[in-house]
Amino acid sequence: MNQSLIDLYEAAHTFNKTIDWNIFDYPEPIIYTHPKTNENYYVHFAMPHLLRVHIGGKGLYGYTEYKTCESMDDPFEIERYAKRQNMMEVEFVDRESLSEDAYEEIDSLGLSFQGKKQWPAFARMVPGQIPWHIEKFLEIEIFTEILETLPSLLENYVLNDGAAIHMTKKGNQWAPAILEEWTGLLEPTYYALPYLDELKAHRVRKLPILAERYEMTQTFFPEPVLEERMSPIPFFPTLTVLVDPFEEQVLWHHISGHSVEELSKIPDALAAFFIKQNMRPAMIEVEDDALEELLSDFAEKTDIELDFGDAFLALEFVEEMFEATESFDEDEQFAAIEETINKLFNEMLQSDSVKFKKEEAATLHELFFMSFAFMASQFQEMLPHWTVGSFKAMVSSGALERIGAPHKIYPMLERILKAMDDVGMVHNHQELIGVLKAR
Repeated sequence: MNQSLIDLYEAAHTFNKTIDWNIFDYPEPIIYTHPKTNENYYVHFAMPHLLRVHIGGKGLYGYTEYKTCESMDDPFEIERYAKRQNMMEVEFVDRESLSEDAYEEIDSLGLSFQGKKQWPAFARMVPGQIPWHIEKFLEIEIFTEILETLPSLLENYVLNDGAAIHMTKKGNQWAPAILEEWTGLLEPTYYALPYLDELKAHRVRKLPILAERYEMTQTFFPEPVLEERMSPIPFFPTLTVLVDPFEEQVLWHHISGHSVEELSKIPDALAAFFIKQNMRPAMIEVEDDALEELLSDFAEKTDIELDFGDAFLALEFVEEMFEATESFDEDEQFAAIEETINKLFNEMLQSDSVKFKKEEAATLHELFFMSFAFMASQFQEMLPHWTVGSFKAMVSSGALERIGAPHKIYPMLERILKAMDDVGMVHNHQELIGVLKAR
């Protein structure tokens, strides 16, 4: 891994020395299709000394949103779009602007760079997470290849607005092609997910209409909710709210991570709310493109009109709520997180069918705490929506084995899952237990 990182930094240094940063003015991206994975990477000269590589369909969506909000003045929207980015980036900065973590990584590799705007600062953005290190070998390899290829490519091609370049590799040869009038921004969008529960959709469609219009918005918490004391990668929970603008009250809210698996559960949770209330609105007004796409199939199948508008009161509620928490310092925020997890832990202990011994209390709490933190930070999955794949990855990682010997902690985790199911805290405990039995 060290050699691959050295190659990445050296490729970046050579790239920065070769490129004339002054010739770029927000051109369309260079599209690189990786020959092994067939994944698309969208290379974007964001500004002088800043290069971004947007990854896959999620990256294209984030790039599209970010391009459309560059001219906006609303910091709320810009912040939301920025936190949806799925990309790698390198910015060339002065030594004094480099973070200590970045400097320590460069120093540990035995490298040093001299001069203004010569120090590469790499970052990996995942939707809903704070910027982090580029850690996956394949991503390091791809970024290195892109940085090595771009200078010679740009000697032969001029980037203009309205056009893009598509790079493919056949054997050892690059095959770039100009894409005039590139329509990438009009491709099917990332958040337009099908709603698959036909029975529940039918039940909602048959509910009486008791409201003319509701408002809905979705955004990220302004501060990450997990610190290094809980997990190495803090994340920003996604908040979705439904507001009655006539009664001026919040009717329903949902807190989740920002993975596709987590977001796909929002329409289902909304359907459950309508069924419980025995009503549905004639229309839901949303002010966010991604939320509109997420709800579009659900709204069509439940015969609820979906309208794009201001959703003024929904936004006002979210902004007021976040303003009320701005005065919290880090210790207060962490205490609030701990309080939430402790409440869930105590709720789990109320199970009638699973009993725990007093001498297990400390290990139980740590195991519950670490499991929650791992699933939330690594996969942005909140209870009750732990998926089998993510749970399996947590068990395979061995992260929980820091708490105790495997033959002790995994049977205890199995009992925790049974207790969580007993109190309605998790919906698929049998599948999760199956992961533990198969390890």
